[in-house]
Amino acid sequence: MALTPLELLCFGPPTARLAGRETPRELRWHKHVALLVYLALSPTRSRSRDHLLGLLWAEQPERGARKALNTAINRLRVALGDERLRSERDTLALSDDGLDVDALRFLAQAETTPESALPLLRGDFLEGFHLKDAPEFEDWMARERERYRALAVATLVAAGERRLASDCGTAADLARRALTMAPRSEPAVRLLMRAAALAGDSATAVGAYREFAQRLENEVDEKPGRAISALAERMRRERHKDRDLARLSSPARQGWDARVSSRSALDEWHSKVRCCCKYDR
Repeated sequence: MALTPLELLCFGPPTARLAGRETPRELRWHKHVALLVYLALSPTRSRSRDHLLGLLWAEQPERGARKALNTAINRLRVALGDERLRSERDTLALSDDGLDVDALRFLAQAETTPESALPLLRGDFLEGFHLKDAPEFEDWMARERERYRALAVATLVAAGERRLASDCGTAADLARRALTMAPRSEPAVRLLMRAAALAGDSATAVGAYREFAQRLENEVDEKPGRAISALAERMRRERHKDRDLARLSSPARQGWDARVSSRSALDEWHSKVRCCCKYDR
C-alpha cells in the first residue's frame, strides 16, 4: 500500500504536510517536526536510536528519553502510516516513498539550474524554530542554517551571472538579495557592480564598492581583495571619462565652441581685410 505523500518545508518556518489531507496535530509538534527533518536530511534517511536520543532528548534521563522517543515514533506512525518510519534493529529510517523535501530539491537544482532553485528559498533554514531542551539539535540547526545561507548566496550570484548578458536589472536585484543575506559577500558586490556598469550606471557601481569597503573596515577591519579593488578602479576611470565627454558635449560647451569658431573666423576675416587694405595702399 502506497504511503500518503509527505512534504517537508525546511526554508522559512518549518512545516510538515500530507497531500490531500488536513495536517494532523502530530505534525505540528516541534519535536516531531525536528525528528522528521533530521531523518530526511541524514545519510540514507536513517539514524541510530542512541544518536537520536542524544540529539533530541539529551536533557532527560535515559529511561525517560527512550520512552519519549518511542512515544514520538508511535504517534507519527498513526499520523503518517506504519511504513513511513521503519525500525531496523537499533536504527530508525524514514521512507523515501512519496517524500518531498524542499532542502533536498534545492541542493539538486542549485548547481545545474540555479534560477529554478530560487523559488524554494522562502527564508532561512528552519527559520524561527527552536528546541530549548535539545542543545545538540540547536547546534546542528545553526550549522545547517549557515551552510544553506552560504549556498543560497552562491546560487543567487550564479543566477545573476547568467542574467548579466540579457537582463542587467534582474542581475542587480539578485545581487542585492544576496547582499541582504551576506552583506560582506564579495561575489555579490562584484555582481552588483558589473550589472550597474553594463546598464550604464557607473555611479551605482562605484558606490556599491565604496559601501562594501566601508562595511568591511567597520565590521571586521579588513580591506576588499585586489581583484574587486582593481575592478572598481577601472570603473572609476571610465566614470571620469564619461564626465569629461559629457562636459564636452553639453549645450553650454557647444555654444562656447560655436562662439570661439565664429570669433576665429571673424579674426581671420579682419586679418584678410587688413592685408588687402595694406596692398591697396
